[in-house]
Amino acid sequence: MRQRLCIFDDVESHELFSECRLSKDILEAWSVDWQGHALGHFSKALLNAVENTGTPDGSTVRRIRTTVHAFERQADALIQQMCQVNVRGTSMSMGEAIQLGILDASTVDRIQAFPEVCSDLNWTFWHRLQRFFCVL
Repeated sequence: MRQRLCIFDDVESHELFSECRLSKDILEAWSVDWQGHALGHFSKALLNAVENTGTPDGSTVRRIRTTVHAFERQADALIQQMCQVNVRGTSMSMGEAIQLGILDASTVDRIQAFPEVCSDLNWTFWHRLQRFFCVL
């Protein structure tokens, strides 16, 4: 006879929902660092969608969903660019940029100034936005 094992864990209700934190600073940096590329255009469009009004409401969510949907054809390029550093028109990994001396990792302040780069091609901000706003 098999016995069933039940595991109980206290979970806060807010922990059951996806969370997507994408700061305005990151979007602004991407719009500059990736100007003329898919990620630069996407970040500008997303900034416009968010900044249209002062307070988040249903129309803000609709604008974000519309923006994400509009860039679906460029998803592969967005994902690749979110995982790379754009240096002088050449995209490369964070590790390569450090090894080549393009990014200076000699102090904590310089490391903190590194551009935002996603480390997992399968879980970038693009994936999080799609999951959070149910644009699948």
